[in-house]
Amino acid sequence: MGNESFEGSIAGLSAQLEVLRAETVTSVTPLGITSVYGEPVTLTAVVRPSEPGGGVPSGKVKFRHGSAELGEAPLAGGTASLIISGLEVGRYPISAEYGGDDSFLASAGTADLQVNKAETQVAVSASRTHVRVGESIAIHVSVTAVAPGSGTPTGKITVYEGTSSLGEAPLTPADGGTAEMVLSRGLSAGRHALYVSYEGDDRFLGSQSSPISFTVSRPSSPAPSASPAPSPMPEPTEPDPDEAPEDPIFTDIRGHWAEKDIIQAAKEGWGGAIRTAPSVRIGR
Repeated sequence: MGNESFEGSIAGLSAQLEVLRAETVTSVTPLGITSVYGEPVTLTAVVRPSEPGGGVPSGKVKFRHGSAELGEAPLAGGTASLIISGLEVGRYPISAEYGGDDSFLASAGTADLQVNKAETQVAVSASRTHVRVGESIAIHVSVTAVAPGSGTPTGKITVYEGTSSLGEAPLTPADGGTAEMVLSRGLSAGRHALYVSYEGDDRFLGSQSSPISFTVSRPSSPAPSASPAPSPMPEPTEPDPDEAPEDPIFTDIRGHWAEKDIIQAAKEGWGGAIRTAPSVRIGR
């Protein structure tokens, strides 16, 4: 069309529309991650487009600690998760790096991960709980991590009665954090309550056991030996009047016989007595 001044014409119009990739924002959740030694940790990254962009990003996310790569996870619905374990106790700055795709630009987010020492528990068993003074007691101690922590504690344990230490022993990691100890002295007669304390190490917190009771008895007194029965007194015997004494009458140890003989001799006359006992001498 035209007007009084211009002739009409048809012009060709052309234009180019360039659609750019949308910017993205990557965040790591939660922002403050706390765990304990041996506990698996789930790192989660969420990638979303910045306005005015829209849609759902795809691709992969790499998780790093400093320059060390912890692992890679694919995005699903704009979310990527990675489970990690084996981190020592300490603070870790974690980064999640999204590499972008055909529609979305790359981005990254960061968060702090704090790994604390794991709690422990101490179990105690004894070879026996009733002994006599001077006898020994074998104690078995096991120190284990409390869930969600895991691993094998190291270090040493100490056996106490009240505040008095009765001895200490190292834990053996090869046997799963156990220790053996023999108490052979220091327990007087009576009832005792002992407990075991674990001091902890670089990965595990210290803890102590519940009390375990022992009874220590005094040694038994030996039974008195039976005294031999007294020998019976010999019955006195009358000497044979017809038998002459071995010693003179007046010095015979058997005075009873000698006295009788003198009386008899006095009655019958010394001659008769001498005749009946020719071996007897009067006097010395």
